[in-house]
Amino acid sequence: MSLTPPPPDAQALETLVARAQAGDEGAFGEIFTGYYDVLWRFVGKRVANHELEDVLSDIWLRVVKSIKRYEARPGVGFRAWLYRLARNTIIDHYRKQKDITLEARDDDDEESFALKIADENPLPDELADHAFNVAKLTAVLNLLPTKYREVLYLRYRDGLSHAEVAAVIGKTEGNVRVMCLRGVKMAKEIVG
Repeated sequence: MSLTPPPPDAQALETLVARAQAGDEGAFGEIFTGYYDVLWRFVGKRVANHELEDVLSDIWLRVVKSIKRYEARPGVGFRAWLYRLARNTIIDHYRKQKDITLEARDDDDEESFALKIADENPLPDELADHAFNVAKLTAVLNLLPTKYREVLYLRYRDGLSHAEVAAVIGKTEGNVRVMCLRGVKMAKEIVG
């Protein structure tokens, strides 16, 4: 269980970003605090444990260096920009190792995923049902090709809009919608 506050809503986030762009270190600190756990989970599913802190440090260093160049676009805000920067940092990390992969690790944090989709105050049997269903869903998603699994995780686990996912992976919003539909269809076929 995390002790950090949840990330700020979109409007508050854009205000924090504007303050950070103007040099307000406190605003950057709030962004860091709100998104540290989010990025930790995102990166933790894509790199080995012993590389996690180094990659996270690289991401936050890139954020510091490039936040002044960030510009909000309609439907695609800072959150999508941050995910794209993180994704590109991971890709660069693997390129350096000449081992490019975005595979999710086998030890996906199913419990935190289950808690995220569970009600605010679930009963123990409801929580167990959610955990079981999430474990099954994770197993099915891990059988999908990487590009579909990544899109489905970003869209449904991380809660990004189609436009935000498109900005993260460098595709059009229409392509993301099609990839989501195809990914869900493949998952249904696997389940039977």
